[in-house]
Parts: sequence; structure tokens; C-alpha cells
Amino acid sequence: MTNIEQSHFGEKWFFRNLLSINTWKYLREFEQLIDSLNEALCIESEDLFLRLFWKSFYERKRFTMLYFLQYLAYSRYFKKNRTEALLISNEYGPNQRSVIDAAFSRGVRSIGIQHGAFHSLHPGYTYGQEEILYRPFPDVFLSWGTKWNGLFNELNPSHYCRLIETGIVRMDAVVRREYPGRPDIYPDTDLDDLIVLFATQPQRDEDLRRRAAEEVFTMARNVQGVRLFLKLHPRETDVDYYHNIAKEAGCSNYRILSGNTDLYSLIYHSDVVITCFSTVGTEAILMERPLIVIDHLAQDVQGYIREGVGLGVRDLSTLESAIRSIIAGDYELDSQAFETFIKNNATSMDGEASKRALDILAS
Repeated sequence: MTNIEQSHFGEKWFFRNLLSINTWKYLREFEQLIDSLNEALCIESEDLFLRLFWKSFYERKRFTMLYFLQYLAYSRYFKKNRTEALLISNEYGPNQRSVIDAAFSRGVRSIGIQHGAFHSLHPGYTYGQEEILYRPFPDVFLSWGTKWNGLFNELNPSHYCRLIETGIVRMDAVVRREYPGRPDIYPDTDLDDLIVLFATQPQRDEDLRRRAAEEVFTMARNVQGVRLFLKLHPRETDVDYYHNIAKEAGCSNYRILSGNTDLYSLIYHSDVVITCFSTVGTEAILMERPLIVIDHLAQDVQGYIREGVGLGVRDLSTLESAIRSIIAGDYELDSQAFETFIKNNATSMDGEASKRALDILAS
């Protein structure tokens, strides 16, 4: 098993690759190939979509060159270091493509751990038959449960992956750990406050993203006793985006949490979690917290509503009604739906997912 730090630019083996004459030779040849393809497509192709697609790709040529440089470095590493398996914590991410390709070129088995919930609209899981030939996935996919195996097969019917259900590795610690007190996680709150955790995320449709935020802030303003806390997605760095929406909505009883705040402590001490289709929704359900799903288009992208573990809301009125029903104690999690959800989505919450994953690595 090889352990390679994600921030590999500081590694000696990566910089050693930069000193190789062959590295720059291959890099130059690769760039010439891209340039020649660009020239040919601009002259010969009459397909407007193809030309626009290639234009977008070519404008990011420097990133492609960087990925190729990473590929050369990883390939050299695997050639000089005996490696039986490569374990990666994100089975689909573009940043992992270079290492997966390099591992395959050197006969190293790659094993990917499911990073989060996915769906039929996710671009990282919807490959055509010809695209599958270029091996966009690792050799082995350690999935959370039967639901994810089925969806993976449905979206990529001609894939080559070996799918194995292990459960959610990172939830093992959640099962076993002790949590700090609520005042440490949600300071300046009273015991009577309803702690609402809003897990935000980037969305393809910016209007829907903004509308969700507007409705949540307005609800927090209108419903007495609510204290709203926002946990931003790691890719959301514009905090002022939400501050401005809150100001427009007249909401002041909220707080945007820092990026290093422990997610599971936040969920554990929350009274309700709100999201659109974030993986945080799955984790909230597994930790038996009421989940409200903002579903403006009635798509139920992650299936939380359909599976009976999420309260679906489509506008401000239904959002406020859902919150008030929780405050009144009228909401109760369906125990049968909860057990079925665990089996299908997480295999088991027995704290043994890590052991099952290690058994696969050892086999």
C-alpha cells in the first residue's frame, strides 16, 4: 500500500520528476498534440457543439498540462516503488484522474472510496459507452450500500468497476465518539432555541440556489425561537453572498460557521437540518435528525422524500409549516423507513465499515 500526500507538490519524488529530461520531452510532445488537434478542429469540424466544447477545453490547456505532468510523476513513482494497491478517498474527482491513469499504466490496482451521495444529474457519474473505454473510475468502488451500487450500474451500464458495499467509513467515528457540549458548538443559544442547521451548496441553477437561501433566511426571521446556522460547502468561499441575502430578507438571528467547524458535532446538536440535495442530508438522517429538503422543482434529487426520511418543501409557506410542526413536536421519524434507509444507503451503522474496507484491501 502506497501512501501519497494529496499536496504532492512538496514531495521530493514529484520535484525529482521535474528534473528528468524525458519529462519535458513528453510534456512538449503532449502540448504539440493538443495544439495540432485544436488547429484541425477549428478548420475541419462543422459541429458547432464540438467546436464550443473543444474551445472551452483548449482555453484550460494549462490545467490539462498540469494533469499530464502529475500523470508522469505518478507513473514514474509507481515504476520505481513496488505498489500493490492505490486507495483514494474520492472515486470520481478530476484531481484523482492523473493518479488513477498512472496506476493503471503500471498495473497497480486502484480502489476508490465513495466520497458522498450522487445522483442521475451528477456529471462525475454519467459516462457514455465510449467514455467508459478511457477508464474514468478506479478498478474497485467501495460503495456505501445497495442503493448506490444500483444507481452506479444504472448510470454506467457498461462500466468495468468491481462494486463492493462496505458502508460509510467516516461514519465509524461518528458511532463511537463523544461530542462536546452544545454551548461549545452553538454558543450564545438558549435551551429553548430551535437550532436549524442549513447545509448550503453550489448548484447548477443559481436562481434556485438563491431562492433556497432567501426562503431559509425569511423563515428564520418569521418563526419565533429559531436560531439559524449555515454550514457552507467547501467550494463556497463567498461568505458575503449569504450575508447580503440575509440582509435583504431582514434576518439577523443567524450565523455563518467557519469552515473548520466539525460537521458531525453540528448535526448532533442541531434540532433540524435543511438542505437541497447535499450529502449532509444523508448524514443527518443516519444521526436521526429531522431533515427538511428544499425541492422547488419536485425532483427529489437524492430520494430523501421518496424514501420517507425527509420532509419535502417547495416554497416559503411549506418550509415554515414544516419548521412549526417540528417545534410543536408533531414530527416523528418513521422507524421502518429509517432502518430501510440505513440498509440501502449505508449498509450498517455498526461502526465496522473501516474493517470491511480493510478486508477488501487485504484480499
